[in-house]
Amino acid sequence: MKVYAGLHPVTGRPRYLGETIAAGLLAREQAEETCRRLLGQVRRSRRLHSHATVDDLLNRHLVMSRGSEHSRQSQVLMAAKHLRPFIGHLPLRGGRRVVEPGV
Repeated sequence: MKVYAGLHPVTGRPRYLGETIAAGLLAREQAEETCRRLLGQVRRSRRLHSHATVDDLLNRHLVMSRGSEHSRQSQVLMAAKHLRPFIGHLPLRGGRRVVEPGV
């Protein structure tokens, strides 16, 4: 069973919450209960955590940035040299990570 949970804030793609219901005599009741629970989670936004990384955010920013072609190319090179290798893999949300200088 899948429930639509809105659009991903960075990528803009649709996202869904899902759960598998085992076949059997009580499958219908379990499916209805699961549907109610998933819809409640969507309303409360409990399971809607972004899995986007700093790389995803940089890609989105560079596509949307305004300015000359030279400025955009400079931003791409700076991000490739100074940001992506060090923090590009880090998630935008989840946990409270502190990036220590020199680590």
